[in-house]
Amino acid sequence: MIDAATADAARTAGVAFAVAVVVTGAVLWIARRRNLLDVPNERSSHTVPTPRSGGLGIVAGFVVLLLSSESESRLFVMGGMALVMAAGVGLRDDRRPLGPGAKGAGLILVSLFAYMAARVVIARDVPFAGDVALGFLGMVLTPFWFAGYANAFNFMDGLDGFATLTAIVSASVFAIAGLATTDATLTLFASATLGGSLGFLPWNFPKARIFMGDAGSLPLGMALALCAVMANATGALPFPASILLLGPFLFDVTFTLARRWRRRERLGEAHKEHLYQRLSRVWDSHAKVSLLYAGFSVATGVLALQYASMSDLGKLLSLAVPLAAMLGFAAFVLRAEREKGR
Repeated sequence: MIDAATADAARTAGVAFAVAVVVTGAVLWIARRRNLLDVPNERSSHTVPTPRSGGLGIVAGFVVLLLSSESESRLFVMGGMALVMAAGVGLRDDRRPLGPGAKGAGLILVSLFAYMAARVVIARDVPFAGDVALGFLGMVLTPFWFAGYANAFNFMDGLDGFATLTAIVSASVFAIAGLATTDATLTLFASATLGGSLGFLPWNFPKARIFMGDAGSLPLGMALALCAVMANATGALPFPASILLLGPFLFDVTFTLARRWRRRERLGEAHKEHLYQRLSRVWDSHAKVSLLYAGFSVATGVLALQYASMSDLGKLLSLAVPLAAMLGFAAFVLRAEREKGR
């Protein structure tokens, strides 16, 4: 028998799903009529002009839930408002591209607002250190985490269904963790993220009829970053476990930026050098790469849910082994790319 918390989570996800399906369809219709298209260029992974900003459907689900929810949680209300602000920054960038400085300033403003909803005061369950009080450092790192992960998620939104599938897996893990620990706010927030992402998926995968755009990727990345902070605050999922869960995307971005920094290339310049982009050219498939990374997230998600019950050595290994595996994956991608180029 389904308990009340699970029923509420399912209802929340269902509302977000329905709103996302309808609003995304409406955005697609408007984009086609007004010729609001993402035209391919030398840095694009797509080959035909495609409507964008479809991620507004995901955010619309949050808006409806905010207006209809009986929850008075500051985390849910202010967190939802931060997502709306992030969508505003992203929509502006979709319509008329912002410079790196202006976009960064917008993300910092949104992150400061999100900081008022949730923050990392104590990093829980750090291997061989236990709960670590961060003090003033937490005040500095939390906004950096919000802005940094939202931007990283934006970087990774480059293939049909790629970011959407990973968001579905990640939000599911946060929702499960919230239900397991009776964390009602985390469950509500993660369920809304899950439902909205599921509602957007049919429009974006296996062949994208509309892209998420910055209007979707920035708030969706912010939503997952907020889930990580919320989960750590209540102990539903320690912050190292959230890093593990979100690790495949974080690794790809970090690895790529490190290579570009070593080559003295401009870090803020658009490019097609992420591992997922390289692999999509090797395999000549968006769907295969999107499903592969979703599979990575399933694996790290299972480990993340088990993290708190592990010994200190087990926790350390759960962080180190996936990192080693991703390094091996990076070597595989780069070698496959070189061999195909011969």
